[in-house]
Amino acid sequence: MNVERGEYKYQLLKLVHSGRTLHEAKALMKAVAVGLTGEYAKQRDIIDLLALEGTLHKITGTRAAKVEIFKLKMGPRKPLPAPVEEVLSSFVTPFRGKVPISWRRDKNLIRRGPPNRPKPGSSRGKIGKTRVRGVKKVLSDLQMMIKAIQELEAYDTKKRNKGDLNKFAKAIVMKATTNIN
Repeated sequence: MNVERGEYKYQLLKLVHSGRTLHEAKALMKAVAVGLTGEYAKQRDIIDLLALEGTLHKITGTRAAKVEIFKLKMGPRKPLPAPVEEVLSSFVTPFRGKVPISWRRDKNLIRRGPPNRPKPGSSRGKIGKTRVRGVKKVLSDLQMMIKAIQELEAYDTKKRNKGDLNKFAKAIVMKATTNIN
């Protein structure tokens, strides 16, 4: 394990035990970013979340992208502005800052005195597996909605109200929680 990954895990554990994870958006973003790594989340869940995030990004993107809704395909956006875990955690949490985020330690996580040597494997058993629920259902519903819009576009040659798609995209709510024993 590299030093950077160990630092991320350390910050996750300290933030969870300090009780701040669910109260501050940046701390939650850090926790979710670590939870969405391949070590804790299923690869299929990560791919599904990327597809959902990419599709919604295309729908709510530029005007040209909205005009191209007829050709819209479900999938992740490319290129990603930051590492996959950070893009997905900013999508799932209320954090609306810049990505990639700064992993510099918060003031309450900075140790006073000489640094401790890292202990590989010390986080084993303390961080559970990430469970992603409802993504497949949302993806299939979104795909059916896009297909219906495409059929309406093909049927109706008049200009349609583009504001409806924005209302739909803003109505989707993402939520991340943590269970700590």
